[in-house]
Amino acid sequence: MQAVFALVSSSGIDNNVSYTGTVLDSGDGVTHIIPVVDGFVINSCIKHIPLAGSNMTNFTANMIRERNERCPVE
Repeated sequence: MQAVFALVSSSGIDNNVSYTGTVLDSGDGVTHIIPVVDGFVINSCIKHIPLAGSNMTNFTANMIRERNERCPVE
């Protein structure tokens, strides 16, 4: 799964390492929080939030407009 590859790539490949951690995968429209234990995803614990990149872009652009700053995003 993509989350396991992200965790492995962040810590490097080592046979003596236990790949355990939390992966935050934020896309355009949704963010997933994915727990990984010993290289296996715990599917029942995956959470998602309908907040992601496009929301952050729109929020930032609105804040810039409200302050009457020049905004290249229009």
